[in-house]
Amino acid sequence: MPLDIHQLRQEDWRSEFGAGDLRRGIAYAEEKRSKLLSLKDNSLLASCRGAAGHTYQQRITLHPYGRRWSVTGHCNCPVGFNCKHVVAALLTLEAQQRGGGDLSEIIVATKEVAEQRLEGIAPTPQLSLGSQVRVHFDARKGRMQEQTQHRAALAFDYAGHRVFGKPAKDLVKRLDADTNLRLIRDAQAEAALRKRLEGLGLQVALRQSEALPAEAGEPFELDSERDWLDFVQQQLPQLRAEGWQIHMRPDFQYNLAEVDDWYAEVEEDPQQNWFDLELGIEVEGQRLSLLPILLQAIRRTPWLLAPETLAQRADEDRLLVSLPQGGKRIALPFARLKPLLATLGELYFRDPGEDV
Repeated sequence: MPLDIHQLRQEDWRSEFGAGDLRRGIAYAEEKRSKLLSLKDNSLLASCRGAAGHTYQQRITLHPYGRRWSVTGHCNCPVGFNCKHVVAALLTLEAQQRGGGDLSEIIVATKEVAEQRLEGIAPTPQLSLGSQVRVHFDARKGRMQEQTQHRAALAFDYAGHRVFGKPAKDLVKRLDADTNLRLIRDAQAEAALRKRLEGLGLQVALRQSEALPAEAGEPFELDSERDWLDFVQQQLPQLRAEGWQIHMRPDFQYNLAEVDDWYAEVEEDPQQNWFDLELGIEVEGQRLSLLPILLQAIRRTPWLLAPETLAQRADEDRLLVSLPQGGKRIALPFARLKPLLATLGELYFRDPGEDV
């Protein structure tokens, strides 16, 4: 692929920087510290917020050198040349290009460039789903707390060109040195698709989250874990049937495996006047004993053994549990779990010496 600053690739320039500057520059880019100011020919102007709150200016020029770029990156920080701030600027430019961001406001044309218009295309909705688990210390409770956030992100695909956000501004992309592409977005169609999503209960997320990257699209959220489970199991199949493209990240906690069957096995021992009972489930052709799965869930949520709390759960509610291997998760209906959990609770809460 020929070198093109309008289709920047990290592998074409990263050898120009030391490992430390690369590592810190990647962190700055992920923290959104860099701001792009202008792009003219092969030169980029940017600013970057440093660790001490100072804002530094970068003037970066890329020179073709064989199959890679030679980088001349000046910065008014103490390092001055090809520093972490320069790395952050280049990574920010690349991320916005790959995410379909509109860079027309910073591109400075140096010669007359032909424009190719793309219009009259119906957008295909894309929905990305992700989760983030954050562990922090709760000073009030004096222990570590685990908090999970889930997000959905809405974007639109126009014949292979991905856009998101509102208002639906035209997308301008550089096709080559002599041609720009102007994509005319269908604001009315995008609004209808957004309304469809909101009609399913999703709301625009006002809080920042690392469950999905910013370039995934316009962020949405739901009120509760139960809402997320209902959305994935009942409403997501409807969206797929309507032609929505659904992308679940590996860390999305509602990317659930299906329980194919339930089983019970009894093994009698006449000599001991005893029998063993195993209750289990079948997932993707594999039989799994239910007791170890439930014990793992109980360690994380001890309230499962409390009779008064268990009684408040409706039979149609589901318990999300992790399988022993592979990290997959399943949803088990409380209608089936209540008798087993109640028995375990009786054993756990009975007084010492009390007959079973």
